[in-house]
Parts: sequence; C-alpha cells; structure tokens
Amino acid sequence: MTTTAIDTSTTDDDGTSATG
Repeated sequence: MTTTAIDTSTTDDDGTSATG
C-alpha cells in the first residue's frame, strides 16, 4: 500500500497509526 504519512507503527490505508 502507498502511504503519504510515514509512521513506524502499524498503519492503515491512510497511513494513520492503527495501533498508536
């Protein structure tokens, strides 16, 4: 999946943190 937001946690489609 392609994300614009870089997060080191598990991410959903939006790239938002799914688990924190």
